[in-house]
Amino acid sequence: MSTPLEATIVLRPDVVEVIAQRAVAIVAETAGATPSPWLTVEEAAEYLRWSKHRVYKHVGKDGIPHRKHGGRLLFHRQELDEWLEGYREGWRAVPRPPLREVSS
Repeated sequence: MSTPLEATIVLRPDVVEVIAQRAVAIVAETAGATPSPWLTVEEAAEYLRWSKHRVYKHVGKDGIPHRKHGGRLLFHRQELDEWLEGYREGWRAVPRPPLREVSS
């Protein structure tokens, strides 16, 4: 006896085949894809685990490395990593390297 939560879905074999082929295509498309090193404000905030407000604050306050084109801000993953290294504290802390000039 089945309960109300149990349901049986029967798919025709041709439908299952179409779904399987599409799944294979999606995996193939994304398997070799290299993510772009460029991040939007939203992506940079997620990458840094910060709020968008905090990202905007650092853009104006202490020069978090970014590019601005047509009112759109972009951040390069490697530059964010290098910038954060300058704030390392603790046992293996190294002096903060000078920030290089970033043209708009």
